[in-house]
Amino acid sequence: MTISNVVNWSITGSSRFWKSYGLQDKPARAIPSEWYAYTILHDSYVNEHLSREIMAKLYIGEGTYYRLRRQALRGLTRVLLETGAVAQVS
Repeated sequence: MTISNVVNWSITGSSRFWKSYGLQDKPARAIPSEWYAYTILHDSYVNEHLSREIMAKLYIGEGTYYRLRRQALRGLTRVLLETGAVAQVS
C-alpha cells in the first residue's frame, strides 16, 4: 500500500465529517484556517489537484503550503501508528 493509498483511505472517511458540517469540497467562502491541513491532504491525495491550485484555493504561499502539508502528513502518520492502522516500518 503506497502513502497515497493510505492517505486516501484515511481521509475519505473524514469527508463525511467534513460534509456533516455543511462544508463542501469547494465552499463559496474562504476556508477556516483550522481546515487547511485537511484540505491540503484531501485535495492532494484524494482529488489529485495540483499544489498551485490548492495554494490558490486557500490563498496561501508556497512555503506555508509545504509546511502545512508536512505537518498534516506527520500528524496523520502519528495517528495511524497509534491506532495500529498500519505497521511501523523499520
